[in-house]
Amino acid sequence: MSTRMARFPMVLLALIFSGAL
Repeated sequence: MSTRMARFPMVLLALIFSGAL
């Protein structure tokens, strides 16, 4: 669960980055 919580922000950032690009 901890890993998923820590990875959540990374995935969100990647999605935003993809949208920006």
